[in-house]
Amino acid sequence: MKLRWVFLFGGGIALLTAAVGVGAALLFDDSEPWVLIVTLLSAMLLITAPAIAGIWVANFTFDLESTDGRGVFRRLVLITTAIQLLGIVGLVFVAIAVPSATAFLVGVTALSAALLLVGLRIGIRLHRRMANGSRDGKAWSPWSPTLIRSKVMRVVVVFLIASVIGVGGLIGLRFIVTDPGEASSLAVVMYGFSFGFISASVACIVVAWPLVKDLRHALGRDYATQKAIGRVVLRNKDDELPEGGQQKATSYAAIMSVYLPFQIAQITLLFAGLWLQQLWNLIDESSTAYSSLTLGLVISYPILLAAALPFIIRQARNAKRYAVEHADLVSTNPAEPGKGPDSLAS
Repeated sequence: MKLRWVFLFGGGIALLTAAVGVGAALLFDDSEPWVLIVTLLSAMLLITAPAIAGIWVANFTFDLESTDGRGVFRRLVLITTAIQLLGIVGLVFVAIAVPSATAFLVGVTALSAALLLVGLRIGIRLHRRMANGSRDGKAWSPWSPTLIRSKVMRVVVVFLIASVIGVGGLIGLRFIVTDPGEASSLAVVMYGFSFGFISASVACIVVAWPLVKDLRHALGRDYATQKAIGRVVLRNKDDELPEGGQQKATSYAAIMSVYLPFQIAQITLLFAGLWLQQLWNLIDESSTAYSSLTLGLVISYPILLAAALPFIIRQARNAKRYAVEHADLVSTNPAEPGKGPDSLAS
């Protein structure tokens, strides 16, 4: 799936979620705080779950027409439907508490069902298009240390520019629309820097995106082979690989040893930005109606990050170790400038 389609699709879903959130905030302005909280959480599940399912289908590297591929697809649909049902249960409680909002809640449910059908159809179509244009076993050009450093510098530059724009813009807005003494300067700076962290998180996705396409070419389209390679490389298992599987596993390990550190940075930067935004709400919130939810998010974000990072870091180390131990099997493209096998040993 091309990067521009990911951002366009993601941006559209974000705008749609924001529109539903604004509508819910206006509709339940005079209701109990829990009503708006449950509505927003349920709407988030109902809108984002089918959208993410569509993106996953488009980016599946294995053949969806195979027996294994159809099985994975069915499980994805079942899991997505279960998440949607959870959101519907939340909306049912809201409808019982506020019967006048039933039409709005039914509309959100219908929108979720339509998103699932449309998202899966688009995802399947994009998957077939990319599968037809891919070349099995395409040679990969390992990223040199110089190229990796340039990618990292791009992320740093994006962070600095977005932070300056965010802090400067909020300070200017603060002087225009409010009394400068009413808002905390520290809170404004924190919220401005949150834009920098989130923008840098997006930049990590952008700079590492070519590696995602390399994975599709390196792994082939057989699900069983992909699953075995993933277990061998990322989990250090002793699964038997088919003929030619070790070379694919080595290329996969070499790619993942570069991609996973960017993924670690992307997740960390995203959680840091979200955490700063919630911390700003906790410090500068004029109403205490939602302070408990804000406090819960401030506490839960670091816990979730601490739970996820060790797992990804262990995978990155296993991939790096496998790539170095089997560096002589990597299928490379020496014609690519600025890249070379020396990147595996760095």
